[in-house]
Amino acid sequence: MTFKALLASKTGDTISSTLVGFKEEDLMPGDVTVAVEYSTVNYKDAMALSGRSPVIRQFPLIPGIDFAGVVEASTYPGIAAGDRVLANGWGLSQTHHGGFAQKARVSGDWLVKVPEVFSTRDAMAIGTAGYTAMLSVLALEHGGLTPEHGDILVTGANGGAGSVAIALLSSLGYRVIASTGRLEESEYLRALGAADIIDRHTLSEAGAPIAKERWAGAIDSVGSHTLANVLAQTRYRGVVAA
Repeated sequence: MTFKALLASKTGDTISSTLVGFKEEDLMPGDVTVAVEYSTVNYKDAMALSGRSPVIRQFPLIPGIDFAGVVEASTYPGIAAGDRVLANGWGLSQTHHGGFAQKARVSGDWLVKVPEVFSTRDAMAIGTAGYTAMLSVLALEHGGLTPEHGDILVTGANGGAGSVAIALLSSLGYRVIASTGRLEESEYLRALGAADIIDRHTLSEAGAPIAKERWAGAIDSVGSHTLANVLAQTRYRGVVAA
């Protein structure tokens, strides 16, 4: 019995991916087998499949850093056949077969039950990007930031994590500044809740290590010079999730 899977292989320095019939017995060890219904395509997935970054550590491997679906079989306590679950991270698409297949077998420790209010499609619509955004917002809150402290900058604002972060922060009462290289999509960012929008080029060049304070906190998904400039312009006792 086989199922469809996207399998990444490497010959020399070249990574290729092929839709194959994959045998369930060839899945990696785990105590839960899931019928995958949805996965997402993240930036990390693109880097993995293009070979631009060494995301995949062993070949051949099924890529896909997340998935949601229905449990087919389980020996893990608290997870039973029929449960709707999701997974992201945990080495998926790096050292363990990921979500770009009709089945996945993983450790039950890696799984989260999908709340009744969400479908598995909803869970992957939020996806790893939305999960990352929420973790970042929680990090700001755990650092003591409240809307009264001042503006929050979000870099990479048009990306998945950035877009969700803007919507979350705005709904929580924060005034959000969005940094983007796609200024033509400013209205989209304002619709999400951004109060102000700046060109990413103002942050992407090498700058002074200490600059004028501009925001109380930030969520950065860009790194490099951008993160350095974000930190240089963050207020005293500010919080940055990067």
